[in-house]
Amino acid sequence: MKKFTKISIKACKENMCWNLTCTTCGSIDLMSAFTKAVFPNAKKGLNRFSWNNPISYQEKMLDFFAKEIDISELHINSCFPDWLGHIGLLLSSCEKAESKSHKLSKALLPQFKGIIKQDQHIKSKIEYMTQNDYLLTKEFLEDIENSLKKYE
Repeated sequence: MKKFTKISIKACKENMCWNLTCTTCGSIDLMSAFTKAVFPNAKKGLNRFSWNNPISYQEKMLDFFAKEIDISELHINSCFPDWLGHIGLLLSSCEKAESKSHKLSKALLPQFKGIIKQDQHIKSKIEYMTQNDYLLTKEFLEDIENSLKKYE
């Protein structure tokens, strides 16, 4: 099982906050789990705010998780729609590096096609975004969530 899936399952079981705009905890537990996966020796409490400087932290996060996210595995094993929120939190936290590299977008957009079974509009949009090197956005994750809710 991929590391991101394990983190997502644990986040669901422990009801970890993944609110992108949380001002209470800053989603610290989930962010710390992401950080620990990539930087096992990182100081406790390193969170998304620390990733903004230097950008190399964000790049390392993207390099790691671009290989450690399996959408089909998440969809089967983790809680829906939380796993989409977990991806959204990661995207939000690595926004600067992702806008330059598109690493997560390139890795994840084609995978989403595999779980969208009936929504031809979303499938076409994924294909277009993939072919034209578009960024995966939090808003598009919401479109995917709505599609999955509608057709499952």
